[in-house]
Amino acid sequence: MAQRRADLVERLLAGEPLDASELGYKFEGSHLGIVLCGPRQKDSLALLARVLEARLLTVTPEEGLTWAWLGTRSPLDSIDAFEVAKSSLPETSLAIGEPADGSSGWRLTHRQARAALPLTQPGSTPAVRYAEVALLAAAVQDDLLTTSLQRL
Repeated sequence: MAQRRADLVERLLAGEPLDASELGYKFEGSHLGIVLCGPRQKDSLALLARVLEARLLTVTPEEGLTWAWLGTRSPLDSIDAFEVAKSSLPETSLAIGEPADGSSGWRLTHRQARAALPLTQPGSTPAVRYAEVALLAAAVQDDLLTTSLQRL
Protein backbone atom coordinates (compact mmCIF):
# COMPACT_ATOMS: atom_id res chain seq x y z
CA MET A 1 0.00 0.00 0.00
CA ALA A 2 2.77 2.49 0.94
CA GLN A 3 4.72 1.67 -2.22
CA ARG A 4 1.61 2.05 -4.38
CA ARG A 5 0.96 5.44 -2.76
CA ALA A 6 4.57 6.55 -3.36
CA ASP A 7 4.38 5.38 -7.00
CA LEU A 8 1.16 7.33 -7.54
CA VAL A 9 2.69 10.49 -6.05
CA GLU A 10 5.82 10.11 -8.20
CA ARG A 11 3.66 9.80 -11.32
CA LEU A 12 1.65 12.88 -10.31
CA LEU A 13 4.90 14.77 -9.73
CA ALA A 14 5.94 13.80 -13.27
CA GLY A 15 2.75 15.48 -14.52
CA GLU A 16 0.73 12.39 -15.44
CA PRO A 17 -3.03 13.08 -15.41
CA LEU A 18 -4.17 10.47 -12.90
CA ASP A 19 -7.04 9.94 -10.49
CA ALA A 20 -5.51 10.91 -7.16
CA SER A 21 -8.67 10.49 -5.07
CA GLU A 22 -7.20 7.53 -3.17
CA LEU A 23 -4.64 9.90 -1.63
CA GLY A 24 -7.38 11.75 0.26
CA TYR A 25 -5.74 15.10 -0.47
CA LYS A 26 -7.23 18.03 -2.38
CA PHE A 27 -5.03 19.66 -4.98
CA GLU A 28 -7.00 22.89 -5.09
CA GLY A 29 -5.75 25.77 -3.00
CA SER A 30 -2.24 26.41 -1.77
CA HIS A 31 0.47 23.87 -0.96
CA LEU A 32 3.70 23.91 0.99
CA GLY A 33 6.18 21.13 0.22
CA ILE A 34 8.41 19.61 2.87
CA VAL A 35 11.13 16.99 2.44
CA LEU A 36 12.70 15.50 5.53
CA CYS A 37 15.03 12.84 6.88
CA GLY A 38 15.00 11.67 10.48
CA PRO A 39 13.11 9.77 13.17
CA ARG A 40 9.43 10.01 14.19
CA GLN A 41 8.43 12.01 11.14
CA LYS A 42 4.81 11.00 10.59
CA ASP A 43 3.50 11.84 14.07
CA SER A 44 5.36 15.15 14.08
CA LEU A 45 4.02 16.02 10.61
CA ALA A 46 0.47 15.26 11.72
CA LEU A 47 0.95 17.59 14.69
CA LEU A 48 2.42 20.26 12.39
CA ALA A 49 -0.60 20.00 10.08
CA ARG A 50 -2.99 20.38 13.02
CA VAL A 51 -1.13 23.40 14.38
CA LEU A 52 -1.14 25.07 10.95
CA GLU A 53 -4.72 23.94 10.23
CA ALA A 54 -3.69 22.27 7.00
CA ARG A 55 -4.41 19.08 5.09
CA LEU A 56 -1.48 16.67 5.08
CA LEU A 57 -0.19 14.33 2.41
CA THR A 58 2.88 12.21 3.16
CA VAL A 59 4.72 9.51 1.29
CA THR A 60 7.91 7.63 2.04
CA PRO A 61 9.69 7.05 -1.26
CA GLU A 62 12.57 5.34 0.55
CA GLU A 63 13.56 4.40 4.08
CA GLY A 64 14.31 7.44 6.22
CA LEU A 65 13.00 9.95 3.66
CA THR A 66 9.56 11.55 3.76
CA TRP A 67 7.88 13.85 1.27
CA ALA A 68 5.04 15.91 2.70
CA TRP A 69 2.64 18.61 1.60
CA LEU A 70 0.53 20.91 3.70
CA GLY A 71 -2.56 22.10 1.85
CA THR A 72 -4.68 25.12 2.74
CA ARG A 73 -7.27 27.38 1.12
CA SER A 74 -5.00 30.40 1.35
CA PRO A 75 -1.19 30.42 1.26
CA LEU A 76 0.65 29.58 4.45
CA ASP A 77 3.35 31.96 5.55
CA SER A 78 6.46 29.90 4.80
CA ILE A 79 8.49 31.66 7.50
CA ASP A 80 5.90 30.85 10.19
CA ALA A 81 5.49 27.28 8.90
CA PHE A 82 9.27 26.88 8.86
CA GLU A 83 9.59 28.00 12.50
CA VAL A 84 6.79 25.68 13.61
CA ALA A 85 8.30 22.79 11.61
CA LYS A 86 11.75 23.31 13.13
CA SER A 87 10.33 23.16 16.64
CA SER A 88 8.01 20.21 15.83
CA LEU A 89 10.73 18.16 14.14
CA PRO A 90 13.85 18.78 16.23
CA GLU A 91 15.80 15.63 15.28
CA THR A 92 15.07 15.95 11.60
CA SER A 93 16.86 17.39 8.58
CA LEU A 94 14.13 19.25 6.73
CA ALA A 95 13.67 21.54 3.78
CA ILE A 96 10.61 23.60 2.94
CA GLY A 97 9.59 24.97 -0.42
CA GLU A 98 7.55 28.12 -0.95
CA PRO A 99 3.73 28.23 -0.99
CA ALA A 100 2.26 27.66 -4.45
CA ASP A 101 -1.25 27.13 -5.82
CA GLY A 102 -2.93 24.27 -7.65
CA SER A 103 -1.44 21.04 -8.90
CA SER A 104 1.42 22.79 -10.68
CA GLY A 105 2.21 24.63 -7.43
CA TRP A 106 2.06 21.30 -5.58
CA ARG A 107 4.82 20.02 -7.87
CA LEU A 108 6.84 23.26 -7.72
CA THR A 109 6.96 23.55 -3.92
CA HIS A 110 8.06 19.91 -3.72
CA ARG A 111 10.84 20.45 -6.26
CA GLN A 112 12.01 23.45 -4.23
CA ALA A 113 12.10 21.46 -1.00
CA ARG A 114 13.98 18.59 -2.69
CA ALA A 115 16.53 21.01 -4.13
CA ALA A 116 17.12 22.56 -0.71
CA LEU A 117 17.44 19.32 1.30
CA PRO A 118 21.11 18.65 0.37
CA LEU A 119 21.98 21.96 2.03
CA THR A 120 20.91 20.74 5.46
CA GLN A 121 23.56 19.53 7.87
CA PRO A 122 22.71 17.74 11.10
CA GLY A 123 23.73 19.85 14.04
CA SER A 124 24.66 23.11 12.34
CA THR A 125 21.91 23.64 9.74
CA PRO A 126 19.26 20.95 10.18
CA ALA A 127 16.50 22.95 8.46
CA VAL A 128 16.36 25.27 5.44
CA ARG A 129 13.78 27.24 3.47
CA TYR A 130 14.18 27.22 -0.30
CA ALA A 131 13.78 31.01 -0.45
CA GLU A 132 16.88 31.42 1.70
CA VAL A 133 19.07 28.99 -0.27
CA ALA A 134 17.68 29.07 -3.81
CA LEU A 135 20.87 30.25 -5.52
CA LEU A 136 23.06 27.85 -3.57
CA ALA A 137 20.63 24.99 -4.28
CA ALA A 138 20.81 25.79 -8.00
CA ALA A 139 24.60 25.92 -7.88
CA VAL A 140 24.80 22.54 -6.13
CA GLN A 141 22.71 20.99 -8.91
CA ASP A 142 24.87 22.47 -11.68
CA ASP A 143 27.46 19.79 -12.48
CA LEU A 144 29.66 22.15 -14.50
CA LEU A 145 29.80 24.73 -11.73
CA THR A 146 30.37 22.11 -9.02
CA THR A 147 33.20 20.47 -10.97
CA SER A 148 34.78 23.82 -11.82
CA LEU A 149 34.70 25.02 -8.19
CA GLN A 150 36.24 21.78 -6.98
CA ARG A 151 39.20 22.36 -9.31
CA LEU A 152 39.88 25.91 -8.16
